[in-house]
Amino acid sequence: MFEILIERELPRPVGDDDPIAELWDFWDAARGDAPAICRDEFNAFDFPKLLGRINLVEVEPGRPTRFRFRVFGSEMDDPLQGDMTMRSVADIKEPAYADLVQRHYLQAYRLRRPFFAEVKARVGQESLFHYCRLALPMASAPGRFDILLVVSLRYADDKVEHVAGQFLDLCQTSVHRYSGATPESAHEWKAEQGPQSGACEP
Repeated sequence: MFEILIERELPRPVGDDDPIAELWDFWDAARGDAPAICRDEFNAFDFPKLLGRINLVEVEPGRPTRFRFRVFGSEMDDPLQGDMTMRSVADIKEPAYADLVQRHYLQAYRLRRPFFAEVKARVGQESLFHYCRLALPMASAPGRFDILLVVSLRYADDKVEHVAGQFLDLCQTSVHRYSGATPESAHEWKAEQGPQSGACEP
């Protein structure tokens, strides 16, 4: 089960210590007057705070437009599908989740601009999946627009998940996250320092 509780576009983040703001600023500077950056201008290792959280998604125009994961981040914690390398959004079996991802990618692709959104969803009966997603236009060659650079980061307010009779603290997973659970505080970056007291209490 994947039930969407919150889905809304967020304003552009600001701040020297915010990893998404850093990536967005790089994208703006690298593209110049073009609507997208070229693939060879981007090196994921230049963004250590985002390593493992980055996807490169190939765009296959048509009716419908298809999106295929050319690179799927090693630390992506997709709540339903697992590793999506070389698979497409159409391969997602949960309709509500597939529609969500398709909508966000289409926004960035059709509008030719960055799309930054907050999503909070209930996955199963015991856990919340709360994250933000940024999709940036990218090109395999000058004058083209056939790739999306996508990064997702978790918020810190996920509830605990019940697994095999025990509670798994989702804050203990090795992911980068924002410190706040609301848009007003979502862009206050907090470095990884282990789970915070009370941050993941049910």
